[in-house]
Parts: sequence; structure tokens; C-alpha cells
Amino acid sequence: MPASSWAINFRAKRACLAPSLQRHDLQLVSGWYSGRLLERSVEEEIAAVQSHLTLLRELGAKVLVFAEVSGCIHGEQQTPVHLRPRFPQERLEGVRREAHRICPLYAAAGRADCLPSPYGPR
Repeated sequence: MPASSWAINFRAKRACLAPSLQRHDLQLVSGWYSGRLLERSVEEEIAAVQSHLTLLRELGAKVLVFAEVSGCIHGEQQTPVHLRPRFPQERLEGVRREAHRICPLYAAAGRADCLPSPYGPR
């Protein structure tokens, strides 16, 4: 997404979410991020997660849940589950290391935790 589109999208999300949370006396405590480390480099992933980190930071969330979703088919209703791609086991440790490189960015932004999802690569 181009930076200008992101800026408009971010402002719209923040403008909608913040008042809704306040109106119901709620806090945003975490946010899910769908990573694609099998499809792009960790540097590209770090660049891609920035808008989400900003949104979470602005809304006061303390936790980022990072989930690797490369090859997921949950949005493809016509694809039978038994035909889903399998995570390449030889890439598992590398993806875990790369996901953990993203976590310090969240901590550096003053947030408490970044949790690579237990529902990610298996």
C-alpha cells in the first residue's frame, strides 16, 4: 500500500476505533499481525508491519501477536482444507528467528510484548 493510502487508512481506523473504544470504556490490549516471512525478507516484513505498529501504539495496545500466514487458505472458501499448502519444515527455524527480529521493534516503541503466535508455523 502506498504511503499516502496508508496514511488515509490509518487515520480512518484510528478515528473510528479510538472513540468507539472510549465510548464503551474499553482498551485495545493487543493486535494480530499476519506476517509473510516465507514470501518476503525480514526487512520487507519490518517495513510492512510499521503501519500496524503505529496503529497499536496510538491506541495503547501493549501486545503484538505475530502470525506467519504465507500460503494460508482460510479466505479461499473453494479450497478444501486437505489441499492447503504445508509449511516447509526446513524453513521453520529461520522463520522463528526472523519473527523474533521484529519483536524488538515493538519493545523499542514502548510496548510490552511481541508474541510470535503459537498458531503459526508447525
